[in-house]
Order: sequence, then C-alpha cells, then structure tokens
Amino acid sequence: MIETKDKMKSKSESEKIALAAAKEAINEFVAKEKADKKKQIFQNTNLLLEHYLDLKAYCDHATYKGYLEDEEDSLTIDGFEITIKSIRANREVTLIIISHVDTALSLLKDKCKEKDMGEKYKVIEFLHLDENQQAIPWSERISLVSDDLCCGETTVRRWRNEMVKDLSVFLFGVDGLKLNL
Repeated sequence: MIETKDKMKSKSESEKIALAAAKEAINEFVAKEKADKKKQIFQNTNLLLEHYLDLKAYCDHATYKGYLEDEEDSLTIDGFEITIKSIRANREVTLIIISHVDTALSLLKDKCKEKDMGEKYKVIEFLHLDENQQAIPWSERISLVSDDLCCGETTVRRWRNEMVKDLSVFLFGVDGLKLNL
C-alpha cells in the first residue's frame, strides 16, 4: 500500500509537470500567433500602399462586360451581352478596399495635421501616392524625399514605418494595435 501511495504521489507530480509544460507551450504558441498576426497586418498595410496606384488603375480599367455578335446573322448590331462575374466581383471588392484605404489615408493625414507632423505624411504621399514618382527606383525616392524634407534617409524610413503602423490602425482597427489581449 505504501508503494501505491508513492506511485500516486510521483504520478501526480509528473502530471503537474506535464500540465505546466503543456500550459507553457500553449502560451508560447498563442504569443507567436499574436506576433505573426501583427507582422501580417504591417505587411498587408505595406502591400496596400505599394500597390495602391495599381489597384486604382485596375478599378478604372477592369473590363467585365462585352458584346458578342450573333453568329447566325453577322449583320446584327445588338449582340449578346457577356458579363464575366469574377472580374466584376474582383473590381467591386477592390473598389471597396480602395475606398477604405482612401478613408484611412484621410484620417491619417488629419491626425498628422493636428499633431503638426505633416512632413511625416508627406513621406507616404511621395513614396506611395504620387504617380510621378513611381517610375523612380525605391532608394532614389527615399533620397529625393529626404532632400525635399531636409532630413536623413534613415529618418525618412523611420517616419514611413511610423506612418504605416498608424495607418494599420485606421485600416484594421484594434487588430492594428500591438495589444496583449
């Protein structure tokens, strides 16, 4: 009987150790998931900015309707209307996203004006929103904006990252914050 109590006692201690190890593994997994989500949000914001003008162009030029002539009568002026639903749906989703990005950019611009940080917003405008600058290689754009704002390239990169983080909040809400929930 004494052996059984010792086995039960040691089993209970080993179960406690296993349980503690399992809890720690779960906590590490959850922490990694949160960190990955924050990283993904930052990357998504970057992607939206990098492709902002391309997405706007897609919305302006996406063709999802067309007409086909009736093959039996080649003189038919009014043919069959063809609509490609996937292109129309993608355009509509892209329009909604672009509208949301425009709103977020407007909110960010207003916030920067209120806090007298207009030059930080100019970094985003120059690097991502100015159509005339898109043909210039990235490193040259960084150099040009640093010259224009009379600051170093490191400052331009830092301000851009700050603006991307702030924009993430306007785009993704509470998920854009670095909260430990």
